[in-house]
Amino acid sequence: MTFFQKRLLRRLHLSLALPLALGLILLGLSGSILVYIDELDTALNPELLQLSGNVDTPFQATDVLPLLEQLQADPAYSGVSMLELPSHEQAPLTAWYRAGSTDNMARRQIMINPYTGAVLGSRIWGEIGLTRAHLMPMLFHLHRYLLAGEIGKTLVAINGIGLALLAVSGLILWWPQGQYVVWRRALTMVCRGSWKHVSFRFHRAAGFYFSPLLLMLAMSGIYFNKPHWIAPLLNAVWPAAEARKVYRDVSPTHRHIAREEVLYVALKHAQELFPDAKITRIVLPSERVNQYEIRLRQEQELRLGAGATRVYFDAANADIVRLVDPLMASGSERLLGYFFPLHSGQAGGEFGRILISLCGLMPLLLAVSGIVVWIKRR
Repeated sequence: MTFFQKRLLRRLHLSLALPLALGLILLGLSGSILVYIDELDTALNPELLQLSGNVDTPFQATDVLPLLEQLQADPAYSGVSMLELPSHEQAPLTAWYRAGSTDNMARRQIMINPYTGAVLGSRIWGEIGLTRAHLMPMLFHLHRYLLAGEIGKTLVAINGIGLALLAVSGLILWWPQGQYVVWRRALTMVCRGSWKHVSFRFHRAAGFYFSPLLLMLAMSGIYFNKPHWIAPLLNAVWPAAEARKVYRDVSPTHRHIAREEVLYVALKHAQELFPDAKITRIVLPSERVNQYEIRLRQEQELRLGAGATRVYFDAANADIVRLVDPLMASGSERLLGYFFPLHSGQAGGEFGRILISLCGLMPLLLAVSGIVVWIKRR
């Protein structure tokens, strides 16, 4: 690379970093905390998210049916859009509702004791507030939407593009030209010397070590908010085999069953299709989509929590409409399925979560060190 090219690239790197710094710092710091969202949310809100006492009989997916009937019969709790089943024996059942606010990102949550049917409490997921109940949901919406709804999703995606360009341009600028000593200096940090020297060595070395992770976080973040910006490009490079997306014969059976039995049949059928999987969520039919979505997690999935296995049933007769098995995905579909486990650190177990949490600090540290170097050079 010529001197002129390197100078031009350095100017591009700086021109991107200065205006995007604040947004990337907010996204990074909030992401560092959200790696442990479940543990922190439970610690902050034990009365909502932690049951007391011992459980004699484990909760089964079909046990949700009388609880759903109980909710729908009560005007204060009818209109459920999704049920999140207990993740462990001491976890509540969570009923989700589309909130009546103008912000279509907000959702009402009702926490229920799945063994007694008692309502533990409620909150609006996405409501801005610093109370214990609202802190973690607010951080999630800051990280995902910058607290700005659909406009925020676009801004986060734009920040993702900027982060990707910063990671790539920084890696090119870092690349040493010379012998072993030059490479060693580029790969190490120092604690002695002037602020400019310490900051420069840190910025260069830390930027190199974390650039692959930052690039991955940028690409996956763009996909989560604007999938149509990423998916077509990946599919063009690495096409998915359409025939492998559905791995069972899902031709309709046109059964004639009572409407109140449809969900029971759907739950039983989903479990039969994936006998070793755990049912984690049930999305109920809406005015626009007359289907049940049964979400499951298979043991071999990288994604923890709700998993990514889905079976869609016709709400009229429990016929399977579509089936998505992430373990049978191919091409770009498989790569996209890795995005969330990688983005959250779940793919690497506890070490992966720690690494992603540390990575969330990098925008702040790189911004501070970069600004110190920039000011000293002016």
